[in-house]
Amino acid sequence: MTRCLRAALCAVTLGLAAGSGCHAPPALATFALRGEGAVGLTVDGDLSFCNAADSPERPRDYSWCGELQDDIEGSFTSLAVAGSSGVQQACGIDADGVVSCFSCLDDGVTREDYDARTYVAAAPSEDGLLLLDADGMVEAFGHPLELPESGPYRRVSRTVTPHEEYVPLLVVDCGITDEGLVCNQDEVPGEFVELFAHRSHVCAIEASGAVRCWSTGADRVGEHGETEWFATLTELAIPAIEVVQLDFEYVGGLQLCGIDTAGRVTCVEQEDGGGWSTGSAPPGRFIEVGVQGLASAGGCALGADHALTCWDDALDRCRWGEPVGGG
Repeated sequence: MTRCLRAALCAVTLGLAAGSGCHAPPALATFALRGEGAVGLTVDGDLSFCNAADSPERPRDYSWCGELQDDIEGSFTSLAVAGSSGVQQACGIDADGVVSCFSCLDDGVTREDYDARTYVAAAPSEDGLLLLDADGMVEAFGHPLELPESGPYRRVSRTVTPHEEYVPLLVVDCGITDEGLVCNQDEVPGEFVELFAHRSHVCAIEASGAVRCWSTGADRVGEHGETEWFATLTELAIPAIEVVQLDFEYVGGLQLCGIDTAGRVTCVEQEDGGGWSTGSAPPGRFIEVGVQGLASAGGCALGADHALTCWDDALDRCRWGEPVGGG
């Protein structure tokens, strides 16, 4: 969509004058919320960025390279984004299994392509990148693989566990096999179909649709100079919900939203005392949901019409970029 056409659409939709600076959201195939912004994969196969506006009273929590970033044109079929708001890395995978990762550095956006194998999934993180190939084997970049190499894996993720005695942060690699969930040396038997990891938490969906979540911690063996740190999983008691897709964030408590088989959004929030309450959720039928993870506990859901529906002020300060070379 050209710059002029998108600006005209924005003016009609939101009642603003042409040239007012509004950036209407594109038609999305999938998306990921990070801080007060988002990264989306458009139906045309481009990567598009929604960057939060800055102000002295409310500094932005997420903006791609600090500026309004143009769309990255491509022919991508899937999207993976680093789980932390502060890590600006997005990866697209094309139909040939080539992974292209875009990172924000001091000198702008850099691109790195991975084409040694036919890849089906990517897991960028605060400390390196995992790539899953068509045979279920995992390659690690930036930090050695913490998973058993045998596999095969159906899903993989990488996150980090902050620990006051461990520098750098403890890397936690998780994967789903035919036997269950594996996170570093820890194993959870069962039949899992989806895997999600943000910061120091991991959630997985069982074949039945039930959601299970764990916090990732650190323990050690040995003494003094021979001390070795390793990851541990502690399962959390969460409300019983059954979903086919979910997203979560942890800001003082777990905020989790999922979509059931009928396309309905269900959200639950962990309260200060450790209890749970039902969170806000939009009416309607959707195919994907994202959690913003800020104080508002808002989120967005993607409909079959490729349009986002947001609630509790999610994405209220961000603007979507324009295509490169737009008129």
